[in-house]
Amino acid sequence: MKLEGALKKKGFAIITVLIMTVLLLIMLTSLIMLTSQTLYQATLMSRNSLIPVSESALTEVLIKLKDDVDWGKNNEKLFMRSGNQNLLSGGFNITYLPPINSRFDFDGMNCYYYVSFDPNDPAFHGNTKYYSVNNLRGLSYVSSWKDGRMVPPSTLDLVITVGKGDKVRHLEVYLKALPSGGLQNGTRGATSITTNRFSLSSKNKQQAPNLHSNYNPNSLQSDVSVVFYDLPDITPLKLDIGQGGTITGCGKVECSSTSLDPNSFKSFQPHKDVPELTVSSLTGGINFEPIYFSSGTYELLGDRLKYTDDLTGQSIFYVNGQEIISGVEFKNNNIEISKNIMVEYDGGHLCGTGNLNIIGPTVKLKKGITLYAPGDGSRDPNTGAYFSGNIIVSSPLNKVVTGHGNICSMGTVDFSGRRVDAGIINEDNIALYAQGDISLNTTESSDFSGLIYTNGDFKCNIDGGKGNLHVKGTIIAAGKNPDNDPQGALWDPGFIDITAREIDIDFDDTVLGSMAGSLSKFTILCWYEF
Repeated sequence: MKLEGALKKKGFAIITVLIMTVLLLIMLTSLIMLTSQTLYQATLMSRNSLIPVSESALTEVLIKLKDDVDWGKNNEKLFMRSGNQNLLSGGFNITYLPPINSRFDFDGMNCYYYVSFDPNDPAFHGNTKYYSVNNLRGLSYVSSWKDGRMVPPSTLDLVITVGKGDKVRHLEVYLKALPSGGLQNGTRGATSITTNRFSLSSKNKQQAPNLHSNYNPNSLQSDVSVVFYDLPDITPLKLDIGQGGTITGCGKVECSSTSLDPNSFKSFQPHKDVPELTVSSLTGGINFEPIYFSSGTYELLGDRLKYTDDLTGQSIFYVNGQEIISGVEFKNNNIEISKNIMVEYDGGHLCGTGNLNIIGPTVKLKKGITLYAPGDGSRDPNTGAYFSGNIIVSSPLNKVVTGHGNICSMGTVDFSGRRVDAGIINEDNIALYAQGDISLNTTESSDFSGLIYTNGDFKCNIDGGKGNLHVKGTIIAAGKNPDNDPQGALWDPGFIDITAREIDIDFDDTVLGSMAGSLSKFTILCWYEF
Protein backbone atom coordinates (compact mmCIF):
# COMPACT_ATOMS: atom_id res chain seq x y z
CA MET A 1 0.00 0.00 0.00
CA LYS A 2 2.85 2.39 0.83
CA LEU A 3 4.41 1.64 -2.55
CA GLU A 4 1.11 2.31 -4.27
CA GLY A 5 0.70 5.67 -2.44
CA ALA A 6 4.22 6.69 -3.36
CA LEU A 7 3.59 5.94 -7.01
CA LYS A 8 0.39 8.04 -6.96
CA LYS A 9 2.25 10.98 -5.44
CA LYS A 10 4.97 10.70 -8.11
CA GLY A 11 2.29 10.55 -10.81
CA PHE A 12 0.62 13.71 -9.52
CA ALA A 13 3.97 15.41 -9.36
CA ILE A 14 4.81 14.49 -12.96
CA ILE A 15 1.38 15.67 -14.15
CA THR A 16 1.81 18.94 -12.24
CA VAL A 17 5.23 19.49 -13.79
CA LEU A 18 3.87 18.76 -17.26
CA ILE A 19 0.95 21.17 -16.75
CA MET A 20 3.29 23.89 -15.51
CA THR A 21 5.63 23.26 -18.44
CA VAL A 22 2.77 23.60 -20.91
CA LEU A 23 1.61 26.81 -19.21
CA LEU A 24 5.13 28.22 -19.30
CA LEU A 25 5.45 27.32 -23.00
CA ILE A 26 2.12 29.02 -23.75
CA MET A 27 3.20 32.14 -21.85
CA LEU A 28 6.61 32.14 -23.55
CA THR A 29 5.04 31.69 -26.99
CA SER A 30 2.60 34.53 -26.31
CA LEU A 31 5.44 36.74 -25.14
CA ILE A 32 7.49 35.96 -28.24
CA MET A 33 4.49 36.61 -30.50
CA LEU A 34 3.73 39.86 -28.68
CA THR A 35 7.34 40.96 -28.94
CA SER A 36 7.51 39.99 -32.63
CA GLN A 37 4.25 41.81 -33.33
CA THR A 38 5.51 44.87 -31.46
CA LEU A 39 8.77 44.82 -33.39
CA TYR A 40 6.86 44.34 -36.67
CA GLN A 41 4.54 47.24 -35.88
CA ALA A 42 7.50 49.41 -34.91
CA THR A 43 9.31 48.50 -38.14
CA LEU A 44 6.16 49.06 -40.18
CA MET A 45 5.59 52.46 -38.54
CA SER A 46 9.19 53.38 -39.19
CA ARG A 47 8.97 52.33 -42.85
CA ASN A 48 5.61 54.08 -43.26
CA SER A 49 7.10 57.29 -41.94
CA LEU A 50 9.58 57.17 -44.84
CA ILE A 51 6.81 57.01 -47.47
CA PRO A 52 5.93 60.75 -47.52
CA VAL A 53 9.64 61.59 -47.62
CA SER A 54 10.13 59.28 -50.62
CA GLU A 55 7.07 60.72 -52.36
CA SER A 56 8.40 64.24 -51.85
CA ALA A 57 11.72 63.27 -53.40
CA LEU A 58 9.97 61.73 -56.41
CA THR A 59 7.76 64.81 -56.79
CA GLU A 60 10.75 67.15 -56.72
CA VAL A 61 12.57 65.06 -59.34
CA LEU A 62 9.50 65.18 -61.62
CA ILE A 63 9.36 68.97 -61.23
CA LYS A 64 13.00 69.23 -62.30
CA LEU A 65 12.40 66.96 -65.28
CA LYS A 66 9.41 69.06 -66.31
CA ASP A 67 11.76 72.06 -66.37
CA ASP A 68 14.50 70.15 -68.17
CA VAL A 69 14.02 66.62 -69.47
CA ASP A 70 17.82 66.24 -69.61
CA TRP A 71 18.23 66.98 -65.90
CA GLY A 72 20.68 64.43 -64.52
CA LYS A 73 22.79 64.23 -67.68
CA ASN A 74 25.50 66.38 -66.04
CA ASN A 75 25.83 64.41 -62.78
CA GLU A 76 23.24 66.57 -60.97
CA LYS A 77 22.45 65.91 -57.30
CA LEU A 78 19.43 66.63 -55.11
CA PHE A 79 19.85 66.80 -51.32
CA MET A 80 17.22 67.49 -48.65
CA ARG A 81 17.93 67.45 -44.90
CA SER A 82 15.39 68.50 -42.29
CA GLY A 83 15.86 68.97 -38.55
CA ASN A 84 18.96 67.55 -36.93
CA GLN A 85 18.83 64.27 -38.81
CA ASN A 86 21.97 62.16 -38.37
CA LEU A 87 23.41 61.20 -41.76
CA LEU A 88 25.89 58.55 -40.65
CA SER A 89 23.29 55.76 -40.71
CA GLY A 90 22.77 56.45 -44.41
CA GLY A 91 26.20 55.15 -45.27
CA PHE A 92 27.38 58.54 -46.51
CA ASN A 93 30.79 60.05 -46.56
CA ILE A 94 29.49 63.34 -45.15
CA THR A 95 32.49 65.33 -46.32
CA TYR A 96 31.45 64.89 -49.95
CA LEU A 97 27.71 65.56 -49.63
CA PRO A 98 26.65 68.67 -51.59
CA PRO A 99 24.97 71.69 -49.99
CA ILE A 100 21.24 71.29 -49.36
CA ASN A 101 19.52 72.31 -52.60
CA SER A 102 15.99 70.94 -52.15
CA ARG A 103 12.97 73.23 -52.39
CA PHE A 104 11.16 71.12 -49.80
CA ASP A 105 11.30 71.13 -46.00
CA PHE A 106 9.57 69.03 -43.35
CA ASP A 107 9.19 71.71 -40.64
CA GLY A 108 11.95 70.42 -38.42
CA MET A 109 11.09 66.71 -38.69
CA ASN A 110 14.32 64.73 -38.68
CA CYS A 111 14.68 63.17 -42.16
CA TYR A 112 16.60 63.44 -45.44
CA TYR A 113 16.66 62.25 -49.03
CA TYR A 114 19.45 62.16 -51.56
CA VAL A 115 19.47 61.63 -55.35
CA SER A 116 22.69 61.53 -57.34
CA PHE A 117 23.31 61.03 -61.06
CA ASP A 118 27.08 60.82 -60.55
CA PRO A 119 28.26 57.20 -61.09
CA ASN A 120 31.45 58.01 -59.16
CA ASP A 121 29.83 60.00 -56.36
CA PRO A 122 32.26 59.95 -53.39
CA ALA A 123 29.37 60.76 -51.02
CA PHE A 124 28.42 57.07 -51.11
CA HIS A 125 30.64 55.23 -48.67
CA GLY A 126 31.83 51.83 -49.86
CA ASN A 127 31.81 50.15 -53.26
CA THR A 128 28.08 50.44 -54.06
CA LYS A 129 27.08 53.76 -55.57
CA TYR A 130 23.30 54.19 -55.56
CA TYR A 131 23.24 56.56 -58.53
CA SER A 132 20.44 57.34 -60.98
CA VAL A 133 20.60 57.29 -64.79
CA ASN A 134 18.72 59.58 -67.20
CA ASN A 135 18.29 57.69 -70.47
CA LEU A 136 14.97 59.35 -71.36
CA ARG A 137 16.13 60.50 -74.80
CA GLY A 138 18.55 57.66 -75.36
CA LEU A 139 18.17 55.14 -78.16
CA SER A 140 20.30 52.35 -76.67
CA TYR A 141 20.63 50.48 -73.39
CA VAL A 142 23.07 51.99 -70.88
CA SER A 143 24.63 50.74 -67.63
CA SER A 144 22.89 51.23 -64.29
CA TRP A 145 24.12 51.36 -60.69
CA LYS A 146 23.70 47.60 -60.38
CA ASP A 147 26.25 45.43 -62.15
CA GLY A 148 24.82 43.49 -65.07
CA ARG A 149 21.57 45.43 -65.26
CA MET A 150 20.91 47.91 -68.06
CA VAL A 151 18.59 50.90 -68.33
CA PRO A 152 16.35 50.61 -71.43
CA PRO A 153 16.05 53.36 -74.03
CA SER A 154 13.66 56.24 -73.26
CA THR A 155 13.79 55.41 -69.53
CA LEU A 156 15.03 57.04 -66.33
CA ASP A 157 16.30 54.80 -63.54
CA LEU A 158 15.79 56.88 -60.38
CA VAL A 159 17.34 55.74 -57.09
CA ILE A 160 16.37 57.68 -53.96
CA THR A 161 18.12 57.19 -50.61
CA VAL A 162 15.73 58.12 -47.78
CA GLY A 163 16.39 58.29 -44.03
CA LYS A 164 14.51 59.09 -40.83
CA GLY A 165 15.91 58.44 -37.41
CA ASP A 166 18.10 55.36 -37.71
CA LYS A 167 16.07 53.88 -40.58
CA VAL A 168 17.36 54.02 -44.17
CA ARG A 169 15.62 52.80 -47.32
CA HIS A 170 16.32 52.98 -51.04
CA LEU A 171 13.51 53.50 -53.52
CA GLU A 172 14.14 52.67 -57.18
CA VAL A 173 11.68 54.00 -59.78
CA TYR A 174 11.65 53.47 -63.55
CA LEU A 175 10.15 56.46 -65.39
CA LYS A 176 9.29 57.02 -69.03
CA ALA A 177 8.66 60.41 -70.66
CA LEU A 178 6.15 60.79 -73.46
CA PRO A 179 5.58 63.91 -75.54
CA SER A 180 2.44 65.82 -74.74
CA GLY A 181 0.69 67.57 -77.61
CA GLY A 182 2.07 68.22 -81.06
CA LEU A 183 2.12 65.83 -84.00
CA GLN A 184 2.45 62.26 -82.77
CA ASN A 185 1.18 60.36 -85.80
CA GLY A 186 1.01 61.92 -89.25
CA THR A 187 2.68 64.40 -91.57
CA ARG A 188 3.86 67.91 -92.24
CA GLY A 189 2.83 67.39 -95.86
CA ALA A 190 -0.12 65.57 -97.41
CA THR A 191 -1.24 62.04 -96.61
CA SER A 192 -2.42 59.65 -99.33
CA ILE A 193 -3.68 56.15 -98.48
CA THR A 194 -4.87 53.60 -101.04
CA THR A 195 -6.53 50.53 -99.53
CA ASN A 196 -9.63 48.37 -99.17
CA ARG A 197 -9.67 48.69 -95.40
CA PHE A 198 -8.06 51.16 -93.01
CA SER A 199 -8.06 50.66 -89.23
CA LEU A 200 -6.82 53.14 -86.62
CA SER A 201 -6.71 52.12 -82.98
CA SER A 202 -4.70 52.92 -79.84
CA LYS A 203 -2.77 50.62 -77.54
CA ASN A 204 -3.23 53.20 -74.79
CA LYS A 205 -6.96 53.02 -74.10
CA GLN A 206 -6.84 56.39 -72.33
CA GLN A 207 -5.63 58.16 -75.47
CA ALA A 208 -7.78 58.29 -78.58
CA PRO A 209 -5.82 57.61 -81.78
CA ASN A 210 -5.29 60.38 -84.31
CA LEU A 211 -3.77 60.68 -87.78
CA HIS A 212 -3.09 64.30 -88.74
CA SER A 213 -1.74 66.27 -91.68
CA ASN A 214 -0.58 69.89 -91.51
CA TYR A 215 -0.81 70.28 -95.28
CA ASN A 216 -2.67 73.41 -96.34
CA PRO A 217 -0.08 75.44 -98.27
CA ASN A 218 -2.42 78.00 -99.79
CA SER A 219 -4.91 78.19 -96.91
CA LEU A 220 -7.64 77.43 -99.41
CA GLN A 221 -10.80 75.36 -99.04
CA SER A 222 -9.60 73.27 -101.98
CA ASP A 223 -6.34 72.14 -100.33
CA VAL A 224 -6.55 68.42 -99.51
CA SER A 225 -4.55 67.29 -96.45
CA VAL A 226 -5.63 63.65 -96.21
CA VAL A 227 -7.19 61.52 -98.92
CA PHE A 228 -8.29 57.87 -98.94
CA TYR A 229 -8.47 56.04 -102.27
CA ASP A 230 -10.17 52.72 -102.90
CA LEU A 231 -8.14 50.00 -104.60
CA PRO A 232 -9.28 49.24 -108.17
CA ASP A 233 -11.17 46.04 -107.33
CA ILE A 234 -14.71 45.09 -106.37
CA THR A 235 -14.14 45.41 -102.61
CA PRO A 236 -15.51 48.73 -101.32
CA LEU A 237 -13.35 50.90 -99.09
CA LYS A 238 -14.06 50.41 -95.38
CA LEU A 239 -12.71 52.40 -92.44
CA ASP A 240 -12.57 51.27 -88.84
CA ILE A 241 -11.65 54.13 -86.51
CA GLY A 242 -11.19 53.28 -82.82
CA GLN A 243 -13.26 54.77 -80.03
CA GLY A 244 -12.81 58.53 -80.11
CA GLY A 245 -10.25 58.30 -82.93
CA THR A 246 -9.97 60.96 -85.59
CA ILE A 247 -8.45 61.65 -88.98
CA THR A 248 -7.70 65.37 -89.11
CA GLY A 249 -6.09 67.87 -91.44
CA CYS A 250 -5.40 71.57 -91.71
CA GLY A 251 -7.00 71.30 -95.16
CA LYS A 252 -9.72 68.97 -96.43
CA VAL A 253 -10.00 65.32 -95.41
CA GLU A 254 -11.52 63.30 -98.23
CA CYS A 255 -12.80 59.72 -98.33
CA SER A 256 -15.25 57.90 -100.58
CA SER A 257 -16.24 55.27 -98.00
CA THR A 258 -19.95 54.95 -97.26
CA SER A 259 -19.08 53.63 -93.78
CA LEU A 260 -17.65 56.98 -92.80
CA ASP A 261 -18.43 58.38 -89.36
CA PRO A 262 -18.48 62.19 -89.76
CA ASN A 263 -17.22 62.58 -86.19
CA SER A 264 -14.03 60.72 -87.11
CA PHE A 265 -13.06 62.90 -90.10
CA LYS A 266 -12.40 66.57 -89.43
CA SER A 267 -11.22 69.09 -92.00
CA PHE A 268 -9.64 72.51 -91.46
CA GLN A 269 -8.31 71.70 -88.01
CA PRO A 270 -5.56 73.66 -86.18
CA HIS A 271 -1.90 73.25 -87.05
CA LYS A 272 0.10 70.84 -84.89
CA ASP A 273 3.74 71.38 -83.95
CA VAL A 274 5.95 68.90 -85.79
CA PRO A 275 8.76 67.35 -83.70
CA GLU A 276 12.01 68.23 -85.43
CA LEU A 277 14.75 65.72 -84.70
CA THR A 278 18.12 65.54 -86.40
CA VAL A 279 19.63 62.10 -86.70
CA SER A 280 23.05 63.40 -85.66
CA SER A 281 21.65 64.73 -82.37
CA LEU A 282 19.89 61.43 -81.64
CA THR A 283 23.10 59.45 -82.06
CA GLY A 284 25.38 61.92 -80.32
CA GLY A 285 25.17 60.25 -76.92
CA ILE A 286 25.67 56.66 -78.10
CA ASN A 287 28.94 54.85 -77.48
CA PHE A 288 29.72 53.17 -80.80
CA GLU A 289 32.31 50.46 -81.33
CA PRO A 290 35.73 51.87 -82.26
CA ILE A 291 35.89 49.72 -85.42
CA TYR A 292 33.67 50.88 -88.29
CA PHE A 293 31.36 48.78 -90.46
CA SER A 294 32.92 49.22 -93.93
CA SER A 295 30.70 51.08 -96.39
CA GLY A 296 29.88 49.29 -99.64
CA THR A 297 27.78 46.37 -100.86
CA TYR A 298 27.16 43.08 -99.02
CA GLU A 299 25.55 40.50 -101.31
CA LEU A 300 24.35 36.98 -100.48
CA LEU A 301 25.71 34.47 -103.01
CA GLY A 302 24.67 30.94 -102.12
CA ASP A 303 25.91 30.32 -98.59
CA ARG A 304 28.56 33.05 -98.73
CA LEU A 305 28.47 36.81 -98.31
CA LYS A 306 30.33 38.91 -100.85
CA TYR A 307 31.55 42.35 -99.80
CA THR A 308 32.53 44.94 -102.41
CA ASP A 309 34.23 48.15 -101.32
CA ASP A 310 32.36 51.13 -102.81
CA LEU A 311 35.58 53.12 -103.24
CA THR A 312 38.12 50.59 -104.50
CA GLY A 313 35.80 47.97 -106.06
CA GLN A 314 37.77 45.19 -104.33
CA SER A 315 35.81 42.20 -103.00
CA ILE A 316 36.18 39.64 -100.22
CA PHE A 317 33.94 36.74 -99.08
CA TYR A 318 32.58 35.76 -95.67
CA VAL A 319 31.36 32.28 -94.74
CA ASN A 320 28.56 31.28 -92.39
CA GLY A 321 29.43 32.04 -88.76
CA GLN A 322 32.23 34.46 -89.65
CA GLU A 323 32.58 37.76 -87.85
CA ILE A 324 32.72 40.78 -90.15
CA ILE A 325 33.75 43.12 -87.33
CA SER A 326 33.18 42.94 -83.58
CA GLY A 327 29.42 43.06 -83.13
CA VAL A 328 28.58 42.18 -86.77
CA GLU A 329 28.39 38.53 -87.86
CA PHE A 330 27.26 36.71 -91.00
CA LYS A 331 25.15 33.84 -89.68
CA ASN A 332 22.43 31.69 -91.28
CA ASN A 333 21.88 34.14 -94.13
CA ASN A 334 21.53 36.98 -91.62
CA ILE A 335 23.74 39.93 -90.91
CA GLU A 336 23.41 39.95 -87.12
CA ILE A 337 24.29 43.18 -85.34
CA SER A 338 24.72 42.94 -81.57
CA LYS A 339 26.65 46.13 -80.72
CA ASN A 340 26.29 49.84 -81.48
CA ILE A 341 27.83 50.09 -84.95
CA MET A 342 28.68 53.05 -87.18
CA VAL A 343 29.19 52.72 -90.93
CA GLU A 344 32.56 54.04 -92.07
CA TYR A 345 32.43 57.60 -93.39
CA ASP A 346 34.63 60.62 -93.96
CA GLY A 347 33.77 63.91 -95.62
CA GLY A 348 36.21 63.44 -98.47
CA HIS A 349 35.05 59.86 -99.14
CA LEU A 350 38.64 58.69 -98.85
CA CYS A 351 37.87 55.85 -96.45
CA GLY A 352 34.09 55.45 -96.50
CA THR A 353 30.92 56.97 -97.92
CA GLY A 354 28.61 56.03 -95.06
CA ASN A 355 26.48 54.14 -97.59
CA LEU A 356 25.43 50.58 -96.79
CA ASN A 357 23.89 48.38 -99.51
CA ILE A 358 22.75 44.91 -98.42
CA ILE A 359 21.40 42.49 -101.04
CA GLY A 360 19.93 39.15 -99.97
CA PRO A 361 20.55 38.75 -96.22
CA THR A 362 18.14 39.69 -93.45
CA VAL A 363 19.36 42.44 -91.16
CA LYS A 364 18.83 41.17 -87.62
CA LEU A 365 19.19 43.65 -84.76
CA LYS A 366 19.90 42.31 -81.29
CA LYS A 367 19.93 43.70 -77.74
CA GLY A 368 18.43 47.08 -78.62
CA ILE A 369 21.54 48.26 -80.46
CA THR A 370 21.88 51.13 -82.96
CA LEU A 371 23.12 50.89 -86.54
CA TYR A 372 24.12 54.36 -87.77
CA ALA A 373 25.04 55.51 -91.27
CA PRO A 374 26.59 59.00 -90.92
CA GLY A 375 26.91 61.69 -93.57
CA ASP A 376 27.09 65.43 -94.10
CA GLY A 377 23.64 65.85 -95.68
CA SER A 378 24.96 66.91 -99.08
CA ARG A 379 22.60 66.14 -102.00
CA ASP A 380 22.46 65.96 -105.75
CA PRO A 381 21.13 69.35 -106.87
CA ASN A 382 19.15 67.75 -109.70
CA THR A 383 17.51 64.80 -107.95
CA GLY A 384 17.84 65.57 -104.24
CA ALA A 385 19.53 62.19 -103.63
CA TYR A 386 21.86 62.04 -100.64
CA PHE A 387 25.50 61.33 -101.45
CA SER A 388 26.21 59.61 -98.13
CA GLY A 389 24.57 57.99 -95.15
CA ASN A 390 22.12 55.80 -97.08
CA ILE A 391 20.99 52.37 -95.88
CA ILE A 392 19.51 50.12 -98.59
CA VAL A 393 18.39 46.58 -97.79
CA SER A 394 16.97 44.37 -100.55
CA SER A 395 16.03 40.78 -99.61
CA PRO A 396 13.77 39.25 -102.26
CA LEU A 397 13.79 35.76 -100.70
CA ASN A 398 14.14 36.62 -97.01
CA LYS A 399 12.78 38.92 -94.38
CA VAL A 400 14.21 42.40 -94.82
CA VAL A 401 14.72 43.35 -91.19
CA THR A 402 13.87 41.87 -87.81
CA GLY A 403 14.89 42.14 -84.17
CA HIS A 404 15.12 44.85 -81.54
CA GLY A 405 17.07 48.08 -82.05
CA ASN A 406 17.46 51.30 -84.02
CA ILE A 407 18.46 52.13 -87.58
CA CYS A 408 19.61 55.72 -88.07
CA SER A 409 20.56 57.23 -91.40
CA MET A 410 21.85 60.66 -92.39
CA GLY A 411 20.55 59.83 -95.86
CA THR A 412 17.64 57.59 -96.85
CA VAL A 413 16.43 54.20 -95.61
CA ASP A 414 15.14 51.92 -98.35
CA PHE A 415 13.77 48.46 -97.48
CA SER A 416 12.53 46.09 -100.18
CA GLY A 417 12.07 42.35 -100.31
CA ARG A 418 9.81 39.56 -99.20
CA ARG A 419 8.53 41.04 -95.95
CA VAL A 420 9.28 43.03 -92.83
CA ASP A 421 8.65 41.03 -89.66
CA ALA A 422 9.36 43.14 -86.60
CA GLY A 423 7.56 42.55 -83.38
CA ILE A 424 3.78 42.41 -83.70
CA ILE A 425 3.49 39.05 -81.97
CA ASN A 426 6.90 38.96 -80.27
CA GLU A 427 9.12 41.34 -78.33
CA ASP A 428 10.82 42.86 -81.38
CA ASN A 429 10.76 46.62 -81.64
CA ILE A 430 12.58 48.74 -84.22
CA ALA A 431 12.94 52.49 -84.54
CA LEU A 432 13.79 53.97 -87.94
CA TYR A 433 15.22 57.49 -88.10
CA ALA A 434 16.22 59.04 -91.43
CA GLN A 435 17.31 62.50 -92.46
CA GLY A 436 15.88 61.66 -95.89
CA ASP A 437 13.04 59.42 -97.07
CA ILE A 438 12.04 56.05 -95.64
CA SER A 439 10.70 53.56 -98.19
CA LEU A 440 9.16 50.16 -97.52
CA ASN A 441 8.26 47.90 -100.44
CA THR A 442 7.57 44.19 -99.91
CA THR A 443 5.99 41.36 -101.86
CA GLU A 444 4.21 39.91 -98.83
CA SER A 445 2.25 41.31 -95.91
CA SER A 446 4.47 43.10 -93.41
CA ASP A 447 4.37 43.78 -89.67
CA PHE A 448 6.26 46.56 -87.98
CA SER A 449 6.41 47.40 -84.29
CA GLY A 450 8.12 50.64 -83.33
CA LEU A 451 8.69 54.16 -84.60
CA ILE A 452 9.07 55.36 -88.18
CA TYR A 453 10.43 58.91 -88.17
CA THR A 454 11.63 60.65 -91.30
CA ASN A 455 12.80 64.18 -92.03
CA GLY A 456 11.76 63.34 -95.58
CA ASP A 457 8.75 61.36 -96.84
CA PHE A 458 7.39 57.89 -96.02
CA LYS A 459 6.53 55.72 -99.02
CA CYS A 460 5.12 52.23 -98.61
CA ASN A 461 3.80 49.70 -101.13
CA ILE A 462 2.82 46.20 -100.02
CA ASP A 463 2.69 43.90 -103.04
CA GLY A 464 0.95 46.49 -105.22
CA GLY A 465 -2.02 46.57 -102.86
CA LYS A 466 -2.33 42.78 -102.54
CA GLY A 467 -0.63 42.50 -99.14
CA ASN A 468 -1.42 43.92 -95.70
CA LEU A 469 0.47 46.38 -93.50
CA HIS A 470 0.28 46.32 -89.71
CA VAL A 471 2.07 49.04 -87.75
CA LYS A 472 2.10 48.97 -83.94
CA GLY A 473 3.65 52.27 -82.96
CA THR A 474 3.58 55.46 -84.99
CA ILE A 475 4.61 57.05 -88.29
CA ILE A 476 5.83 60.65 -88.45
CA ALA A 477 6.82 62.22 -91.75
CA ALA A 478 8.29 65.46 -90.42
CA GLY A 479 9.81 66.53 -93.73
CA LYS A 480 11.89 69.71 -93.79
CA ASN A 481 10.70 72.91 -92.19
CA PRO A 482 10.46 75.51 -95.00
CA ASP A 483 11.23 78.27 -92.49
CA ASN A 484 14.58 76.71 -91.64
CA ASP A 485 15.40 74.78 -94.82
CA PRO A 486 13.44 76.14 -97.79
CA GLN A 487 15.57 74.25 -100.33
CA GLY A 488 15.25 70.97 -98.43
CA ALA A 489 11.51 71.44 -98.12
CA LEU A 490 11.23 71.30 -101.91
CA TRP A 491 12.63 67.75 -101.88
CA ASP A 492 11.16 66.67 -98.55
CA PRO A 493 7.69 68.15 -97.93
CA GLY A 494 6.99 65.36 -95.45
CA PHE A 495 4.21 63.30 -97.02
CA ILE A 496 2.92 59.77 -96.45
CA ASP A 497 1.94 57.56 -99.38
CA ILE A 498 0.79 54.02 -98.47
CA THR A 499 -0.71 51.34 -100.71
CA ALA A 500 -1.85 48.04 -99.17
CA ARG A 501 -4.94 45.84 -99.22
CA GLU A 502 -5.52 46.28 -95.49
CA ILE A 503 -3.78 48.82 -93.26
CA ASP A 504 -3.85 48.58 -89.48
CA ILE A 505 -2.22 51.31 -87.40
CA ASP A 506 -2.26 50.54 -83.68
CA PHE A 507 -0.98 53.80 -82.21
CA ASP A 508 1.46 53.33 -79.31
CA ASP A 509 2.83 56.52 -77.74
CA THR A 510 5.45 54.62 -75.72
CA VAL A 511 7.71 54.56 -78.80
CA LEU A 512 7.96 58.37 -78.74
CA GLY A 513 10.45 58.61 -75.87
CA SER A 514 13.20 60.09 -78.05
CA MET A 515 10.93 63.09 -78.66
CA ALA A 516 10.51 63.84 -74.97
CA GLY A 517 10.81 67.51 -74.09
CA SER A 518 9.86 70.06 -71.48
CA LEU A 519 6.16 69.52 -72.19
CA SER A 520 6.40 65.78 -71.67
CA LYS A 521 4.19 63.74 -69.43
CA PHE A 522 5.87 61.16 -67.22
CA THR A 523 4.64 57.71 -66.35
CA ILE A 524 5.96 55.28 -63.72
CA LEU A 525 6.74 51.90 -65.22
CA CYS A 526 7.60 50.16 -61.93
CA TRP A 527 9.16 50.78 -58.51
CA TYR A 528 10.46 48.84 -55.54
CA GLU A 529 12.24 49.49 -52.26
CA PHE A 530 15.21 47.80 -50.70
